Amino acid sequence: MQRKLHGQMSESFLIAGILSISGGLQDAYTYMYRGKVFANAQTGNILLMAVNLAKGNFVVALRYFAPVMAFIAGVVLAQTVHHIFKGRALHRRQIVILFEAVTLFAAAFIPYELNILCNCIISLACGAQVEAFRKISIRGAYPQSYACATTMCIGNMRTAASSICEYVAHKNRDDLRKGLLLFSINAMFAVGAVAGDLCVTAINQWAVMICAVFMTMAFIIITMEEKEEEKDAV
Repeated sequence: MQRKLHGQMSESFLIAGILSISGGLQDAYTYMYRGKVFANAQTGNILLMAVNLAKGNFVVALRYFAPVMAFIAGVVLAQTVHHIFKGRALHRRQIVILFEAVTLFAAAFIPYELNILCNCIISLACGAQVEAFRKISIRGAYPQSYACATTMCIGNMRTAASSICEYVAHKNRDDLRKGLLLFSINAMFAVGAVAGDLCVTAINQWAVMICAVFMTMAFIIITMEEKEEEKDAV
């Protein structure tokens, strides 16, 4: 029997990169086109909600409060899927990513007047993604797994900076690899944000469909890898 030399494809650098680019694009889309609301950065939404509450702008505050609640609902949804589909043939991450593809595609058809609904749908998808995809695994004879976020940057940035400092102090190459990987994921998020700005300028509300394409690509890659591993196991 051939020894398995890598972790799950759903935790690979390739999938994390695709999800990070899509995450940056989603944030740029909702901020640039859907009323300056963040799809992923719920810290920013909470800040803007609190400021508007303090000013008595309750309707505006609701615009930021609703995506926060939708994000939480997405986390709950991903956990529910995990418990329902645990041990079944279709992996929970495949379910979540397929759900994202469908919801992001549907979001493109929501008119500008219903931005709050569109932002909630996208935040719901982001919440499910951040809960389902929490690790990145390094392939090899001795794979390593690191905590990683694909819809936000601050956690990755803190861990990456700390890992680089540890490398400088102790010269452990695992720390260097970890730091560079997480900085790379953040860079891909930034690439996605730039792409989002360009796409919004070019095709307006339909730009979010590109995120749906990324999710579909990720689903296909994960599914194909699962089938290959099943064949190897026979």
